[in-house]
Amino acid sequence: MLWKSCYIIWSFLWLLMLDQTHVSPGIICKPGEKATYSRDSCEPCPADQYNPKHSESKECRNCDPCGSYSDEVQPCTPTSNTKCRCLEGFTPWDETQKRCKCEIGSGIKNLGNGKMICEKCPPKTFSDKINSACQLLPQCIQSSEKIPGNATSDVNCGNEAKAVVPPSSPSPFSQTSSSTTTITPTTSTYPISTPTTSIPGPQDSKKHALWLASLAAFLLLILILKLSRCPKKRTDIVRQGSACGKPVEESGEKFFPPV
Repeated sequence: MLWKSCYIIWSFLWLLMLDQTHVSPGIICKPGEKATYSRDSCEPCPADQYNPKHSESKECRNCDPCGSYSDEVQPCTPTSNTKCRCLEGFTPWDETQKRCKCEIGSGIKNLGNGKMICEKCPPKTFSDKINSACQLLPQCIQSSEKIPGNATSDVNCGNEAKAVVPPSSPSPFSQTSSSTTTITPTTSTYPISTPTTSIPGPQDSKKHALWLASLAAFLLLILILKLSRCPKKRTDIVRQGSACGKPVEESGEKFFPPV
């Protein structure tokens, strides 16, 4: 009984596979087309998609636009992708040339109207990054270069300063030194104003006059107080002297002669 059940199941699966093969046979579509969802016919690729070869796929490929520093040579069609070409002097990242680069040692130059080219850096300039412009090689200010620069690397001055100027033009540091010399006369005139601080102004003379007047009033007050106390002392002395000059009898005291 068990083997009969297994036979029935196997027969059902075989018939299902046979029916599937008969109903949806493998269909191959020509370039520019794709198979329908039911795989019973073909249909054209939609816009911005393409299929370059015979295929049984139900999907077409997306068209790729031209990228950085690349121009479109041929637009995308149902049978081919977009064809691109690098701008003048640029190097492609891959064989499609949809993305390009300006190598180190070369610089991007803008010609206007959105047009750009990549060209080798002229003498005394360099470019050490891709897709960058050429820059002037700087000069070491105090001494010669530790490592001289070239088209692909900057000058190495060690820890010293460097000026980004061409060798033939005057250094900006000389201009700054001349400007500093023009500033120095202003600093030299500054001490001339210092002696004026020792000369008393109107406010200082007023303060001194008030101080002297206060001192004079204080001394005058002390003098008046002293003079007012002197007559009282003299009267006290006269009184004491008159009391001492009286006879004993007049003073009211009895006199007993010595025995």
